[in-house]
Amino acid sequence: MMVSAIILGLTWFGELKWPRFVLPLFTFVIVSFLVFVGEGIRDEGILGYPLVIAFAGLLLGKRWSFIYTLFSIAIISFIGLGQLGGWLSVTTHADVTITRIAVTDIMLLFLGALIYVIIQSLEHTLSQVQVRETALAESNLALKDIQTELENRITERVRHFDQARREAEAARQAIERQAWQTNGLAKLSEVMAGDLAIEELSKSVIQLLCHYLEVQVGAIFLARDGNLYLSGSYAYTQNQPDHFEIGEGLVGQAALDQQMIVLTNLPAERIQITTTLGEIFPKTVVAVPFTFEAKTVGVMVLGSLGAFSGREQQFLQQAAANIGVVFHTIQAREQIDQLLQHSQFQADELQTREEELRSANEELEAQAENLKLANLELLRVQKESQEDEGDIKSDE
Repeated sequence: MMVSAIILGLTWFGELKWPRFVLPLFTFVIVSFLVFVGEGIRDEGILGYPLVIAFAGLLLGKRWSFIYTLFSIAIISFIGLGQLGGWLSVTTHADVTITRIAVTDIMLLFLGALIYVIIQSLEHTLSQVQVRETALAESNLALKDIQTELENRITERVRHFDQARREAEAARQAIERQAWQTNGLAKLSEVMAGDLAIEELSKSVIQLLCHYLEVQVGAIFLARDGNLYLSGSYAYTQNQPDHFEIGEGLVGQAALDQQMIVLTNLPAERIQITTTLGEIFPKTVVAVPFTFEAKTVGVMVLGSLGAFSGREQQFLQQAAANIGVVFHTIQAREQIDQLLQHSQFQADELQTREEELRSANEELEAQAENLKLANLELLRVQKESQEDEGDIKSDE
């Protein structure tokens, strides 16, 4: 019975396929054999037929429980009638009657019907359970799909959020960098506004740049007659060269190339460097030429104990463009002023000469008038002399 129960369990859960048909038939044959060789319908083995009917119903369906019920009634009736007629040799056939056979068949039929109803109810319940399991599985699958979709959406949202955060951070940094540059250029424009001399302007510009960039030393050299002359400085040592030729040293090379030159990681030892900024031993030195219409106007030199960042170098290049225009304008204005002064001097000198010439002319005119009067007087005297001579001759 234990083996049958194990086989039934494995068959019920689908682990075994062939016992589904063999087990009910095998059990039916065993029970029938035990009843046949035992006491017939009085044998206790007859109680195995409900088990056979239950096996058939559980394994093969309710229809087979009805079929095995008929098989059981048929075999019990056959054995009972054989006992009653005496043509079956069994241990005993006492008290075997038609009534007992009929009652046994009716009870077996009742049990079969009961098992049929129970199996039908079980099948209905199992069908509902299967439907619910299917619906639950579909719901779980749908939930998994929803979960997967939500996870994908969350991942996408997180990715978009990270990307948006990075873009916002980049935009913020760009705005800050642009605002910083705009503010610096605005301050530079304020410094360069007004009617300033070239030396005063140079000093104001380099001082502003050093303060705004937080560098320690700086100088401005202006181009004149093929050389670069110191025009303004900030924390600049007086024992350093105040002029360079074009192409000489860092300053002259930047002017020649018209490109910014950056020297980094300079040694902290006291050495003479052609940037003229060696007194504080700067770690970084930058030379920025400023031009106007492809002509070098001058060079800015700044030294820092740290490094010049990318935005600071970009700011210096933008500032150099504005500085080049302003310094060229001031130089042109000073040249015009010099020309005007020279022209005014020449005009004043010409006017003085004109006045001297006018005085000389007036003096000459006066002398001419006097000479004319003298000539007239001389003619009059000559005429009177001639008349006197005529009178004398007449008297003679």
